[in-house]
Amino acid sequence: MADQKESSVLFSLKELMDLEQERIAREEADRARKAEELRLKREAEERAKRELEEQRAREEEERRRAEAQRQREEEARLEAIKQAEIERAKRYLAGLYPLGLETNEQVAAAIAETILFDLGEDWVPRYRERVMAVTPMQAAEAAARFFFADPFALVLVGDRDAIRRGIEDAGIDAEIEDLPLDEAA
Repeated sequence: MADQKESSVLFSLKELMDLEQERIAREEADRARKAEELRLKREAEERAKRELEEQRAREEEERRRAEAQRQREEEARLEAIKQAEIERAKRYLAGLYPLGLETNEQVAAAIAETILFDLGEDWVPRYRERVMAVTPMQAAEAAARFFFADPFALVLVGDRDAIRRGIEDAGIDAEIEDLPLDEAA
């Protein structure tokens, strides 16, 4: 009977050890599963964060591209306006010139200017051709040289608020002085 008791105790101890090992294995499996879930969760969060950053970068790049495109379109529009203005001015000057040579006095004045300013004998006959050959770059250079010298003053008369808005909308940094008409006299 002692053998049977000893065997029974050994069997019980073996069962207890087996149960303890199963418990430890389950706990390790749970820890491993939780660690894996945590790792997967962190990876998902990092992936979501990366995707969000990439989306923001794409949106910012798209915004930059759209702004650059808008700016190119605005520059092209302004350039087209400048081109049209220059063409209109050239046609006006070229068309007006012959009207300034209708009388003997006007012809004599044109010849005198040609001699006085040493413009050359072909100045009068080729004036219209020269005017029509002016490029936008030449017009801009001439405007910068003759019209925008420092110091520059411009007098505007009209609706004060509308003038101020126009100056601000044009992005002109200007010192504005209001002078009521009754004080100007």
